[in-house]
Amino acid sequence: MALGKSGSLELTAIFTWEEDAVVALCPELDISTFGDTLEEAKAMLEDALQGFFAAAEPAELERRMNGEPLVMPLHITGLPAATLSSCVTRSTVPLAISVG
Repeated sequence: MALGKSGSLELTAIFTWEEDAVVALCPELDISTFGDTLEEAKAMLEDALQGFFAAAEPAELERRMNGEPLVMPLHITGLPAATLSSCVTRSTVPLAISVG
């Protein structure tokens, strides 16, 4: 988590694709939601985070703030070729929201 310009935080957004939805997770606060598209999932997560910051008590903010998430690649060997061919490349993009 990084502090942005006045009134903003830079948080992490992790997106995963499930059967018919895109799941969005902010690991620093353990808040997730979903949408039909990546854009909708991002908008839903931003809305969920705005609602959280508007309603959360200071004790809840302190309890949930997990600091910087540790994201690292894992190297797993011995997987079947069919499994490997269905994997997609992932990238990280910071999610910035304005607070207040």
